[in-house]
Parts: sequence; structure tokens; C-alpha cells
Amino acid sequence: MSEEPQTITVGKLARAVTGASGIRCTPRMIRNYESKGLITEPRRSTGGIRLYPAGDVERIVRIKKLQHEFDLSLAAINHLLERQDDGSLPPKASQLLSETAATRGALPPGGEPRRARLVEAADGVLRAKGYRETTIEDIVNEAGVAKGTFYLYFNNKQDLFLEVLSRAVLALESHLEEALDGVTGPLDRLRKRALSYMRGYLNYRDLIFILYGEAVGGDIRFQREFHDIYRRLTSTLSEDIREVAARFGALSSVDPELLSYALVGAGEMLAYRSTLDDRYDLEEIVSGAIGLLSGDADTPPPREGSQSRSPDPQAVGD
Repeated sequence: MSEEPQTITVGKLARAVTGASGIRCTPRMIRNYESKGLITEPRRSTGGIRLYPAGDVERIVRIKKLQHEFDLSLAAINHLLERQDDGSLPPKASQLLSETAATRGALPPGGEPRRARLVEAADGVLRAKGYRETTIEDIVNEAGVAKGTFYLYFNNKQDLFLEVLSRAVLALESHLEEALDGVTGPLDRLRKRALSYMRGYLNYRDLIFILYGEAVGGDIRFQREFHDIYRRLTSTLSEDIREVAARFGALSSVDPELLSYALVGAGEMLAYRSTLDDRYDLEEIVSGAIGLLSGDADTPPPREGSQSRSPDPQAVGD
């Protein structure tokens, strides 16, 4: 009789990877690797908890080291780590990594990797000019590198934008993770998650607007990215909603996944509305919404004319 493979929760997996690699790993990062296909989707317990194979520790350590040592994108890492039966690297992977290190390892006079400079420059130019008006020449000029250098790291402008967006989403997820650290109650988690997400959204909305526009315009790759990002953002929110439903019974008849998408969309629009004048306060908006979700009709609505405490969008996450 064969034994069941050992499994661990996402939190234990993240801690094991951090300990083994010496590089910070969070549950959000692991879910990102899962969504990108770098690790297989885990099975779930009868209670809906993700259970990852213990063997994923070694694979994720390898992913973290490739990111840290070679500054590779997740797409490039996925290509290098094509799965084999024993989970080892594909043939010639070591040679590919050596070539990558030789090609990308040189530093410019300022000491910052050129790839990082391109990403940072693209972030600023894209926000200022928009996707369609931004050219590769604009980006390399801002980064202070030759145009040929661009093609050492990216195939085209779309690849670079998706890298910029990916880093922004990871930063947003990291802010959410930090905001929820040590928060256990389901309503408190929803409140903290909502505030952190709405504030973070204000910081990254320029990039999200670009994604909206290109996805609606019919670009298949942008549509896939749009779907993936919102699936990641709503996955843990759905779990919180299930806990609130179990605890309070107010949402027991509502599909948690559908409600999580509705709440994310509402949160984005409410965050945007809060920037138009000072009548609305983000914390009061969130408290009112949580009151509705929990069935607490006594939660006060936002005060008309209250001083807004929402931060400068450009200041969040700096």
C-alpha cells in the first residue's frame, strides 16, 4: 500500500523556502509561482486549504535563487525549469545559465543592473505617456542605455510592460501581506485587506488602466494577464469571505468567488472616488462596507465633509 506524499500549507512552505534559501518568500509569492505554472496547483483539504507537496520546497528555492542571482523573469525561469520526472533541470540548463550570467552580469558605471534600470525607466515613461505613445527609444533614453541593450533582456515593449506590471502587482501583494501580518479575526482581516488594497491601487492605477485598455482592445496576452492578476488578488479574499459566512451567516447564500470580484471592483472605484474631493474617508468607507457584510446595521456611514486621510497615491509603497 503506497503512502500519501507529505504535504504542507502555504505558510509552512514559505517559511521553509525562506530558511533553505536565505531569500524572503511569502505565501503571495508562492501563489504567483503557481499561477505562472512554475509549480503545480496543489490539492485542497476538505476544508478548502491548499496542501502543497513538501518537494516544492526544493523547486521554489531554485526559483528564488534564479531570480536573485540572475535577475531572470518568471517566464525565463519557467523555460529553464521545464519539468522532468525527477524534477531536475533540463539538459543544457547549466550552459544556458552560464551564458545568461556572462551576457547580463556586467554592471553599468552606476553599479545597478541594466535590466533593473530599464524596468524602472519604463515604469516612469509608461505612466507619463501611456502605452501606445511610449517607444523603446523613450525607455532606453530614460534608462541611459543603448537600444541594443534593451534586446538583451526583452523581446519587445509588451514584454517590458508586463515585467513592470508584474513587479507592481508583487509589490501590492507584499503590502497586503504585511498589512495582514498578525491579524486573525475575519472581519479585521477584511478591513485591513480592503484599506491596504485601496491605498495600493491608487499607487498603481496608471499601470492597471493601461492593462484594462489593452485587454479591452483585444490583445490576447494582456487579457490572459488581466485574468491572472485578478484571480490572484481575489483568491485569498474568497477564503476570508467564506470564514465571515461561517462565523456570521450573513453571506452564506452568496458565491464567495463572485463576491470577491465584486468587492475588488467596488474597492477600486471607491478608492478612485476618494481622490476627487475630501468628502469621503477611506477608513469610514471600509468600515461601512464591513458593517454591511457582517450584518451590523449600526456601523456609521462616511461623514459628509470629513477630512480625507487617504495618502498621496505616489507616496504609497515608496
